[in-house]
Amino acid sequence: MAASLGAGLRAALPIMIGYFPVAVAFGTAGRALGLDPWLVTLLSVLVYSGASQFLILSTLGGGTPLPLVVALCAGLNLRHLLYGLILMSRLPPLAALRFLYAFTLTDEVFASTLARAQDREEPFAAPWLLGLGLGAYGAWVAGTATGAYLGDALAAHVPLAAEASRFALPALFLAIAWANLSAATLRPMLAALVVALPLGLMGQSAWGILGGALAGVLVAAWGGRR
Repeated sequence: MAASLGAGLRAALPIMIGYFPVAVAFGTAGRALGLDPWLVTLLSVLVYSGASQFLILSTLGGGTPLPLVVALCAGLNLRHLLYGLILMSRLPPLAALRFLYAFTLTDEVFASTLARAQDREEPFAAPWLLGLGLGAYGAWVAGTATGAYLGDALAAHVPLAAEASRFALPALFLAIAWANLSAATLRPMLAALVVALPLGLMGQSAWGILGGALAGVLVAAWGGRR
């Protein structure tokens, strides 16, 4: 069935392929800072936010106060509130399932869910959502563990893989965005680009993502009322 757990896992496969090498890079970076492999892996299990996790690593040796780290990580993920507002009416009513999906919600999972929303008008099936979210989450945790426990060996024997991993996630998101491109999404995408690109070029990528997401939502909402 198109709404089955297996269908959700198949939909997550491109995300899993993109997440795994980036997570390996995170695991390797955590070990380079002297963290135990189990602790690096636990960060991915509990936090599951690539930008926030790399931010945590960058602040570990700098003496940054913990409340500031928490505030910065929260700021990096404010865009998920917008994602939730867009998808909430189509999610199953069960609170536990909504919480689980919210935990596994990332930019790429949101984009894949939104692509399905354009094809179907009925509420999302719970098994499909679980397959999509847990597939992506599992790949991230597995990649982190691989990097934490085997990262040094991989870097020594396959150095090109470490270099290529930094491009995996941007390439994945670009591919998903291209797949979602249509007459209905063109204006919101352009609005997001106009806001996010200048901020990104100024080194404010977190604000760029949030501002671009907000601009895209506002343009889409305005177009829907015309």
